[in-house]
Amino acid sequence: METLYGLLALLVISLFFIWFEDWWEKRKKSKPSTKHCFNCGSDRLSMLRSINIKKCIDCGHEMDWNLNPGQKSLINSNRGDRSNGKKD
Repeated sequence: METLYGLLALLVISLFFIWFEDWWEKRKKSKPSTKHCFNCGSDRLSMLRSINIKKCIDCGHEMDWNLNPGQKSLINSNRGDRSNGKKD
């Protein structure tokens, strides 16, 4: 009986890893990461925040680096969050 439980546990673990591998591959394809260069794979990237670009130090490849919808820029004027001069 113990071997049956052991085999069942191995089956469940194997099915989980098959599912996880499939899920991971779909995730990587749906949203590419900008933590590595698309051209050479290097992680040595220079962030040019003012023009929304990341540039690879090794091969010189430039990648778009845009904010997600609703995400605020870190670079803003000192009045960037004010609403037309009205006080709250």
